[in-house]
Amino acid sequence: MLLSTILFSQGTWVQKASCLGNGRAGAFSFALGTCGYVGGGQINSSGTYVSDFWEYNVTNNSWTQKADFGGGIRLSASTFTLNNLGYVCCGFTGACKNDVWSYDPTTNLWTQKNNFPGTSRYGAFAFTIGSNAYLGKGSPGGPPFLSDFWKYDPTTDSWAQKTSFTSSINAAAYGFTINNKGYAGLGTDGNGNFTDEFYEYDPTTDAWTQKAAFPILTTNVSFFVIYNCAYVGTGNVSLTTLNNNLYKYDPNANSWTAIASLGTSGRAGGIGFTYANKGYLGLGTSSSGSYLNDLWEYTPADYAVNEIPNKDIVNVKIDMLNKSINLATNNKLQDASFLIYNTLGQLITNEKINSTYQTININKLNKGAYIYVVKGINKNIKTEKFIII
Repeated sequence: MLLSTILFSQGTWVQKASCLGNGRAGAFSFALGTCGYVGGGQINSSGTYVSDFWEYNVTNNSWTQKADFGGGIRLSASTFTLNNLGYVCCGFTGACKNDVWSYDPTTNLWTQKNNFPGTSRYGAFAFTIGSNAYLGKGSPGGPPFLSDFWKYDPTTDSWAQKTSFTSSINAAAYGFTINNKGYAGLGTDGNGNFTDEFYEYDPTTDAWTQKAAFPILTTNVSFFVIYNCAYVGTGNVSLTTLNNNLYKYDPNANSWTAIASLGTSGRAGGIGFTYANKGYLGLGTSSSGSYLNDLWEYTPADYAVNEIPNKDIVNVKIDMLNKSINLATNNKLQDASFLIYNTLGQLITNEKINSTYQTININKLNKGAYIYVVKGINKNIKTEKFIII
């Protein structure tokens, strides 16, 4: 199923295979290796919550049902990934929860971790910076809403409280990571109003800084990160009006730019994840109140053009024995860079190619899947996935 909708400077959306499970809103999602994962959520207007869990294989464009979420039915849970494991925390089952579970895709097993020590909640944001995860805000089921912020250490399975996130945002915010900084915003305030506020967190100073506001007041958005830029959109712009517009955030310019709208009607409460520098967005509820199970793939404009056509320009060899990547180029490739991203779209390595033969050291990379990009003048790109085992 390939429905191309828009292709120009704003990027391209292509419809992919729909999830085989029920349409749903308020599901949790994350990406590990070559797959995206989706679970839980609400499947009808009667408030039926579910615990089923699905794997989307990007390479095969196919869905497979996996082991049900270990914590049972769950709405508006928080997620992050660490050490090739997916984590699901808190959420709502009819009551607020504070349990924490990790998922191992190699064994298809859920493992319960130590409970989150803060107030039980749903609608909290979470993100990963380095070897730690962070979680904050959310709703305890009613006022007073929460502003506490916590750091999770997977080696000790423990949480430590950090500087509170004091803003008008209370629940349904989103969070992501770019260049070892955390970002969080949007959502609702304590009075049910939608917000456009957006903040940056620096773990070295344990401090929050307000950044450029999102272009519109909205909540229940979806997002993904590509090439150290965030793509955020869809969601509620009022209680009855849903949005299909998306915007790109560039942290270097601290600015938002409109990108191609999603090639379908507006939605809220959908999911998003990143793989191989493409974004995936889907599910949620429609303006008519139906629960959606569709999935869409987004390719940024600067990724879709000018691919290097042959190995005559650049030859990339990955040497796992010596933990290095060897590059051989000719003079056609000038002012180029070699970049490595993880599957969340976070930049890990950025080195200038200054020789026709060059070695990139990868001995500090953890086990897992990565994507390299050779980027030359005129936005030429060669890209490929590799796995460290």
